[in-house]
Amino acid sequence: MTSYSCLMRPALAALATVLAVSLAAGVTGVAAATPICGAPVTAPDGASMSVCLTRHPATLDNVSGTAGTYTAQVTVTGLGGTDTVGCPGQRAMPTLCVTFAVDGAYALTDLFPSAGPDPSTDVYSFALHPAFEAAGSHQVSATAYLDGAPGSASVPLTVTGDPTPVLPASPNTGQVPSSAQTVVTVAAVGDGAVGTSAEAKVEALMAGWSPDLVLYLGDVYQQGSFEEFLNFYAPAKLFGGLATITAATPGNHEYLDPGAEGYFWYWDYLSGAPDPGQPGRGAAYYSFDLPSVGWHIISLDSEIDHTAGSAQVAWLESDLAAHPAPCTLAFWHRPRFSSGKIGGDASFGNFWTPLAAAGADLVLNGHAHDYERTRPLQTDGTVAATGGMVEVISGAGGDDHGAWAAGRRPSWEAARDNVHFGAARLTLEQGQALEQFVGVNGTVHDAATIPCH
Repeated sequence: MTSYSCLMRPALAALATVLAVSLAAGVTGVAAATPICGAPVTAPDGASMSVCLTRHPATLDNVSGTAGTYTAQVTVTGLGGTDTVGCPGQRAMPTLCVTFAVDGAYALTDLFPSAGPDPSTDVYSFALHPAFEAAGSHQVSATAYLDGAPGSASVPLTVTGDPTPVLPASPNTGQVPSSAQTVVTVAAVGDGAVGTSAEAKVEALMAGWSPDLVLYLGDVYQQGSFEEFLNFYAPAKLFGGLATITAATPGNHEYLDPGAEGYFWYWDYLSGAPDPGQPGRGAAYYSFDLPSVGWHIISLDSEIDHTAGSAQVAWLESDLAAHPAPCTLAFWHRPRFSSGKIGGDASFGNFWTPLAAAGADLVLNGHAHDYERTRPLQTDGTVAATGGMVEVISGAGGDDHGAWAAGRRPSWEAARDNVHFGAARLTLEQGQALEQFVGVNGTVHDAATIPCH
């Protein structure tokens, strides 16, 4: 693949199960093509797996940019209790994982199927965008793993047009949203850009609020590649339907794509602080005001240097000094506090310390695949007698739920939920925020009033 990025995702594997993985461009009425099959893989106990890959069409043009469709069918037979299916480096689960690549470079992983034509078939969708490929001959491959051994199939692809394509323009304006409403409705969620029906339901939930602002709290799965942004975030029925009013922060999955290229390309932020590591490519961290309600909003990057004295922390301190707003909200991906199995990260005390010193009120995070709200806290996690910041984790956006850590619930926790998919709904007013966790069926599972101080 041209030097941008790409690839990976799993599906349910059972005895004698056939999983069809479809990388689709939304094309209907496509004539059937002949699949190309790779050599089968056999495990020591006799289990076997074969991968077949079908393309449509055989030629794509990188100038017109019309996407192509790829369908991989993976057949697993004789699977025993000691057999494992999955991809190295992916989450541990007993499910099939199919990796798609262009010329060996990662393109996309699809973990969650849509319904197939019969109970033994699952269908996964992916649109391959030729605008990211140079004109010439390429190979598109699909790879699955049985007991750690790869089974693959590949088909040729011809791309016409520009032999040295430039990166296509971002689908977004590069500007963070603004609002002049006297009451600002904010939808906040992370960990959902995975292409699932749950993600679509969360998007529909948030869209139904007619929000003035959406905060995306990070993670476009699995590696935040260009194709994953275009397939799992950008579609109108997914979070892309709210992109024009969204302010985002990158998660750890976006940085699995070197330099988080997909993230910075998709959002193309022009305002705020430029990334000191790559000047001119946009803001890794930035801020903006909602003056009609007296709130200052700060987006930070949990995946780059945030040590005391780092460029990011120095910028945060300067930003807080320059914007002594009555109310302040900061958001980034990994939480300082979490009772989830994934745990909190004490290094983000380097964000909490200047925020607390400036009298900030609310922190939003993702990363943990759950919802959690703390009591007002000091930087060390003790419950504040006065003041303190409330942290809300809103990571139930559509990927699988996370488990809670074993042991007693921490004293700083006010509410938690790892059962429902949903989003945090914030109503920002002068002097306070009303916060709710709302499930995709519209049920309010938690609510709190957070005063500014």
